Amino acid sequence: MLLYPRAVLEATKEVPVIIFGHGFSQPVRVYMGTVRRLARELGAIIIAPYTSLAVALPWAKVEGAGSGPLGNLTASPPAKMQAALIVDMMRAAGYLEQTGVPGVALGPKLLVGHSLGGACSVANAATITGVLGAAVMAPAVEKMADTPINPNIHLDNDLLGNSYRAAVQFFKDDFPDNAKLYIIAGDQDQIVDPLQIAVLFTAARTAVTADKMADIELFTVPGSHIGFEDKLGLEIEGGFFLQLLFRIVNFLVYRKEILSGLLGDPNKQLAATRYVLVDSLKDFLGIPPPFPPYTESGHNNLVFEGIPITSDKKRETAKDSSPFAGSQLAQGIILRPEELPIVPPAVISTWLPPTAALVAYALAHAATVVTAGSELVSGVGLQPLHVEAGAVIVAALAAALVYENALLASGRFLGAGPLLKALSSYRYLAHAFAPMLALVAAEQAGRAGVTWADSPFFLGPVLAVLVGVVSLSAVQAHFALETKPIWEVGVLRYGYKNPGIGQVLPVIGSSVLMLALGVAAARTDAGIWPLLVGPALSFGLSAVPPSKAPMFLTGNLGEVLLLGSLVASEGILRSQGL
Repeated sequence: MLLYPRAVLEATKEVPVIIFGHGFSQPVRVYMGTVRRLARELGAIIIAPYTSLAVALPWAKVEGAGSGPLGNLTASPPAKMQAALIVDMMRAAGYLEQTGVPGVALGPKLLVGHSLGGACSVANAATITGVLGAAVMAPAVEKMADTPINPNIHLDNDLLGNSYRAAVQFFKDDFPDNAKLYIIAGDQDQIVDPLQIAVLFTAARTAVTADKMADIELFTVPGSHIGFEDKLGLEIEGGFFLQLLFRIVNFLVYRKEILSGLLGDPNKQLAATRYVLVDSLKDFLGIPPPFPPYTESGHNNLVFEGIPITSDKKRETAKDSSPFAGSQLAQGIILRPEELPIVPPAVISTWLPPTAALVAYALAHAATVVTAGSELVSGVGLQPLHVEAGAVIVAALAAALVYENALLASGRFLGAGPLLKALSSYRYLAHAFAPMLALVAAEQAGRAGVTWADSPFFLGPVLAVLVGVVSLSAVQAHFALETKPIWEVGVLRYGYKNPGIGQVLPVIGSSVLMLALGVAAARTDAGIWPLLVGPALSFGLSAVPPSKAPMFLTGNLGEVLLLGSLVASEGILRSQGL
């Protein structure tokens, strides 16, 4: 839906644009009272895409919620709806940028939304250019899921964990400079509780104190979650049974809200909300509206325009059930990700380079498997048993890392869900055995002349500790592993739900031990330099802060260099007859 006062056609100044995001399963028409008020009082052009709840069905394909049949089948309905609405809002902005209103100069953009649309408005402030700020009503930030569109936003009620830190980073790095965020909450909201709003407010406040954002304000109005709508809309497009299903789902979701709405005064909540919205957006613009202020007599001075969409190579205009349906200019708009090619240039695919790197890592580990295997075959019966065991450990771990990097590269195509989660558990199980590489380094250092590395007084305690650590890590990875889907630089993986130092301590400890063995070996025999360089590079790459580069890229490159150095060291030792 495109809506604007007729007066904008004669405007001599730039006209502000409001991009409106509706709530989960709520059509745009239930916000018409608020939208009309904003258009009249701000003299703004308002574009409000409608994203049907049908996009949340298991078989529906949604850009950003997963690629291929598995990705779309396993993506959750909220994730699909969120990804679709995010893209619809961006494409609505793109439509205005490319088509606009004839003879009208478009000015700054303001984002307004309710519930899921409020959360998507916060996210889209980082993807749509020229945004002065967002004014959101009861933003459902806890329901936000990771998508390739906004890979770094994790707004839930985890005040101390990674999700909160990522939200802080989002506002510091991605939210527009000198922009504002105003939040309106209902004091009897049963859907978005005060803690969610507190997380959003606190995270954004850090960007204000860092002089990144201009301001953030929180307003509370008396009322419920659905009180921000003219009325609760339960209608959806589709056949009779589909409509009946969604009506039941909507009623179950909003049953408490419906009861509280009956007990409250929705007109009071709407009046307070519209007052705050108008005042907030005027503050965003920093200038008085270019047209006469709102009067009831101006009701008929609004222009509704239908926007043609392309579907199945046919031109069509979607019907709209708004009060203006049937008039000459009252055709509505349904924007869906797969139907409009208009996407602002801010959306740039970043998945290809990281995926290519992961594929290269997998191929490098495959080469390590072949080389270690050939060393093992050529040494059978000629080398001591511990030498052959070292080649087995290296080959086995390299094979596991082929699996890991291939899985990371294909995660975005499999999509978040039970399949990818189950496949990911095996890579954590394989990682539990990674500290055993310290035994390989000790054996090679002993052959290079480091006498204490080959001593039973050193190997005995090290072996005991490693067996204990590996056993504990393997049990934890198999029985107590808790992971969650994480999008980062276009790569979808399942990472630790509650990451901590205990999960990486075994790897750090074995890395330090291998580095010490490499130093000792290089001092004894300079020709064995790979045994020092590999652990040193691996240790250095694992220490790169996640803010600089994703850990799965730097850490996995370190693994490639580490295993390659062990294979190279073995080749050097054999060439010396050791």
